[in-house]
Amino acid sequence: MSRNGSGIYNLPAGNPVVTGTTITSSWANTTMQNIADGLTQSVASDGQTPMTGALNMANNKITSVTDPTNAQDAATKNYTDTAITGLSATYLAKASNLSDVANATTSRGNLSAAKSGANSDITSLTGLTTALSAAQGGTGITSPGTSGNVLTSNGTAWTSAAPTAGLTTKRVIATRDMTLASGTQSITGAGFRPTAVIVYNVVQSTNKMSINFADSAGGTAGVKDDSANIADNWTSLNSFADLGSTDEQVATFTSYDADGITINWTKFGSPTGTCYLNILFMK
Repeated sequence: MSRNGSGIYNLPAGNPVVTGTTITSSWANTTMQNIADGLTQSVASDGQTPMTGALNMANNKITSVTDPTNAQDAATKNYTDTAITGLSATYLAKASNLSDVANATTSRGNLSAAKSGANSDITSLTGLTTALSAAQGGTGITSPGTSGNVLTSNGTAWTSAAPTAGLTTKRVIATRDMTLASGTQSITGAGFRPTAVIVYNVVQSTNKMSINFADSAGGTAGVKDDSANIADNWTSLNSFADLGSTDEQVATFTSYDADGITINWTKFGSPTGTCYLNILFMK
């Protein structure tokens, strides 16, 4: 073998010769054949020698290379840089359909705008693994739920739920001892959290009565009669119940609860009797 595996050529045994050595055919033929083999294994500068193994450049460059023309030609840095620039100006700008522009800089700007939400021309999104939140313009859910469901909001997120039934009502009768001190009264029995109420209040065996209501925001109004049961004597109210004139109890609306309402009574003077509250709960 003419080379030692690291590319170094060594003369065969018997070389170099010393003064006085007789030149024989065996020495000359062996030496010349070895040199011929070494030259054959070298790369000709005119390109006629094909490589028979991988070319190890040992971290060195191949310089002054022309751009490729055939499919299996090596690519130069200039050729690669030019190709990438062409891709960014043509394919990157249009492939995602986020911007149909030929300028790479504009395309990148549009992609950045889409990321931050300043976008108005996206017509479809596919392959999402996480639902878009309400803040992102989505619903936050990945399934429409049961057929017939509707989207409802709990104030922070959307949910798929069965539609709420129409108006639900429940009539409840409560009482109030008019001699009790001022304080709150919880009235239950609605079977749901009401959103509005109408109440007809009357003190048994007297002409003291009022008709009142409370809306979904808790605002109240009504009318009362505390004298001769004549329409002209009825007075408009801003309270939930107002029974009497001097000796009376007045109720203000406090809250809607899970099964009814809470009201707060204020006592004036020395009222007597029992107030009956006929309440129509609604939601």
